Amino acid sequence: TKERNYPLRAILKRFFIKFRRKMIYHNICFDAYVLIYQLFMTDLLDQEGLLDGLDVMLRDADCSQIIAYLATNSCAGNELGLKALAQSFAGNYAVDDIHDITQIELPKLLKYNLIDGLSTWFVYKKFFPVMITDLQDLPYQTLFKPAITDIIQMQLTGMPINMEKVVLLDKQLNGESEDNLNKMLSLRLVQSFVSHLEDLMVDKKNAKLKTKQITKADLGLTKDTIVKFNPNSPNQLQVLLYEEDFLGLPVLDYTDTKQPATGAETLEKLIHHTKDPEVITFLEILIEFKASAIILSTFLPAFLKAQRGSDGWHYLFGNFRLGGTASGRLSSNSPNLQNIPSRDKRVKKSFIVPDDDHVFVFIDYSQIEVRLVAHYSQDPLLLSCYPFEGEGRDVHSLTTSEVIMGMDYDEFLGMRGDKTGHENNPLCTCNYCMANDMRRIGKTINFLIIYGGGGGVLQTQISTPEKPVDITTCKEYIKGYMRKYRGVQRWINLTENDVLRKLHVQNVFGRYRRFPDINHVDDKGRYRRLRQAANFLIQGSAADLFKYALVRVNKFIKGTGIKIVNVVHDDIQFYFPKNKLHMLKDVVRIMEDFQFTVPIIADVEVSDTTWSDKVEVPRELLDGFTYEAFKELVEGF
Repeated sequence: TKERNYPLRAILKRFFIKFRRKMIYHNICFDAYVLIYQLFMTDLLDQEGLLDGLDVMLRDADCSQIIAYLATNSCAGNELGLKALAQSFAGNYAVDDIHDITQIELPKLLKYNLIDGLSTWFVYKKFFPVMITDLQDLPYQTLFKPAITDIIQMQLTGMPINMEKVVLLDKQLNGESEDNLNKMLSLRLVQSFVSHLEDLMVDKKNAKLKTKQITKADLGLTKDTIVKFNPNSPNQLQVLLYEEDFLGLPVLDYTDTKQPATGAETLEKLIHHTKDPEVITFLEILIEFKASAIILSTFLPAFLKAQRGSDGWHYLFGNFRLGGTASGRLSSNSPNLQNIPSRDKRVKKSFIVPDDDHVFVFIDYSQIEVRLVAHYSQDPLLLSCYPFEGEGRDVHSLTTSEVIMGMDYDEFLGMRGDKTGHENNPLCTCNYCMANDMRRIGKTINFLIIYGGGGGVLQTQISTPEKPVDITTCKEYIKGYMRKYRGVQRWINLTENDVLRKLHVQNVFGRYRRFPDINHVDDKGRYRRLRQAANFLIQGSAADLFKYALVRVNKFIKGTGIKIVNVVHDDIQFYFPKNKLHMLKDVVRIMEDFQFTVPIIADVEVSDTTWSDKVEVPRELLDGFTYEAFKELVEGF
């Protein structure tokens, strides 16, 4: 039945309260989250019921999905769905996902539930010993299991959202999308492309007709002859953007299926690979259209379904997953709260502080990945950027001065501060503009090393029609980086030798990523896996450090009224009582309390209005920080 059966829910709740044996879930962050809300919470804001439910449903719990993840995480990828993991035991017992269980006959539903339960037990018994053998029980017990509680609590706390702003944004974006579509249709290059589509349709129809032939004048008279330009169609955009008969732009990126990419990031790059004013105009409009389309299709449908709490405000609840990525970073869906668009500030402005007693607090790790490269490599130059005492050097300026420009670091900083002859246009060649443009390249190189990119990738990211950079120069930049940061090159070499011998790498927190086929693939495949191995040590360590911080902080703030409402990559987002802001310094201290050979630093931002309107809090103000001190910051911002 679709109606709530309250007596049955009460019986089920009593069962779980009295049940004192182990409970095994598959995808615990979803299953326990649903059970706690349905059985223990009286409404969206019932914090007492939430905490009671956490105590009962997680007091002796395991997750076969996380166990399987830790036992199988490898370069080959790992399917973590229950049906895939239990296929050898249960066969194909369900072809499609169940969206409405009321449509299934009760005997079939009970049988399905039984097989699901037995399959969960099978997966647990199969992979738990593997996890133990591979020494992955330590990260499971000390990192993943404690994080489960914090993630479920965060999911059930929710992000407050202003429904009036959401409805208005939906209306505005639909109007803007229509305007942008009309602007594109007014361009000659799009009109020419539409004419091409019409020719194709006429040829296709006439090839099937034996007697009367159609012409362009007949198009649109029937449903199957309607021809439209669809900016959301990858197939249409691939032809328009890349074929020589049309725009003939270079293919910079590929999709997972090896097709030329047409997404927003690629379009941002393509705009620098043409000097044709009409093409630039088209790409600019298309980028705006795509940005609106993503918000309208991916985020606003979930926003509009946000549930209303007893306080009158609406709340958005994300779904987070431990073990959803190879690196170990949290993933999120329905909606992806880790990927809320920043380009259109109206989206984040929909997330509001719903009362006068709280603020949003955002604590974000500073350059955590580059700091971890310094820790792993022990490169003297990198270490000089992150001293424990005194002021370090800006790592991106250091790479720029040492690798790209071959000049003294302090001399480069002088260039960055020299605005003599500065003009406010992108072609300005004053010292200030040139130095900052070069620093952008230096920053790109620093992150490219982490992600394992080569000269070709670097070229697509830094080359523009006004300032082209050839592939040879890009390769020299990477070689120059390795010559200057010799410790990084030595660490990469040691990591590669290690993974070729052991067939796995292990990060500082003890977690594995396996490379079982690295000695049996071609040179291209081996190179990719070697880069993945080094990347995992950085990305995986950053991911695990973040989870440890999440667990420690949530333990510290228990009972204070401070709530964690969201996490975005290296950023923890809080709903903070104004009268608890003096605790900010301790929260930051806990997040930074790790024993590495470089300091781990977290930056703080606060907002008393929306997610978008944040003000950075200098470290020297954290001691005894108050809401009054924050208001003084806002006035001077």
